[in-house]
Amino acid sequence: MAEGCKAIIKRGFPGDALNGAVHGDWQSSIENSLNALALLASGNPEYADAVRAQARKIGPPNLKLKLQNGMFTWPWSYANLFLTECYLATKDDAVLPAIREFTVKMSVGQGATGTWGHGFKVDGNNGTLGGYGAINQSGLICWMSMILGLQCGVNDPVVREAIERSRVFFGFYEC
Repeated sequence: MAEGCKAIIKRGFPGDALNGAVHGDWQSSIENSLNALALLASGNPEYADAVRAQARKIGPPNLKLKLQNGMFTWPWSYANLFLTECYLATKDDAVLPAIREFTVKMSVGQGATGTWGHGFKVDGNNGTLGGYGAINQSGLICWMSMILGLQCGVNDPVVREAIERSRVFFGFYEC
């Protein structure tokens, strides 16, 4: 892990983290979120400044997201996963408004069955998910990051209802 973290620091975080997460540049956004999460998970205090800087790029306090067509579940879910884990580990209050914004908007964009697709349910697509239907990989990360958002203090009825819908849907597959 140490060599991997050194490589992440050496390479940095290419692209505009916020722009990628908000506007659907999903490949670099996911990579940056996961790399920052790896630095955080290392527990190495040498990486604290890089983690904090990346968290504040992805999660500025004035973040305003818009549910729209496109492949947004991927970058939003991984960004929120990183931000929630970062807050729970560091208690950096600066990222809380962004956590709330990601968590609530993902809840509103959830499909009626408790799932997500490449995209969200948005106005104008008759209540259906964007893309071609439910995709568990992106949906599980949305759900997990929303549960962590709840642990970060996002106490909103729409979030609790969305978490419960996902629990029912994914719980169907329990052994």
